[in-house]
Amino acid sequence: MSDIQLNAASVPGATILWSSSLATSTIDNVFGFAPIARVLDNTTFTAVITTGAGCTASGTVNVTVVDDYKVTPPILFSPNGDGVNDKMVIANLDAYPLNSLVILDKKGKLVYQATNYANGWNGIIAGKPIAVDTYFYILTVNGKVEKHGSITVAY
Repeated sequence: MSDIQLNAASVPGATILWSSSLATSTIDNVFGFAPIARVLDNTTFTAVITTGAGCTASGTVNVTVVDDYKVTPPILFSPNGDGVNDKMVIANLDAYPLNSLVILDKKGKLVYQATNYANGWNGIIAGKPIAVDTYFYILTVNGKVEKHGSITVAY
């Protein structure tokens, strides 16, 4: 997954309309000459430019995605209910719904586990807040361990 900038030559008085071959690839401004696209799979983007005189021209851009799994777990979260950093949010994880997350304590005891983790864990286990400490995580994406490390819980 990656965000890329699409570019088309700007023509005075002309309009542009971008489209994507896949619904999973989005464009932040389909009417812009240099929009940002979020690409999850190989995608063809098409731009149609219409001049003030009604003439049209179109072009395509093919984007090939290389799975680089740019997921970034946090090093700290503070599930204290203040609305800031209350959940364990792994950046870019939404692009990889086939994942699993395991959280272990320092002794290797399983603390939390989720399949298809969607950034929703608020540090509550069996109705109680997790203790302030450092824990270890293992994040698996598409069946391959992609990230592992530690995360500190602070209130």
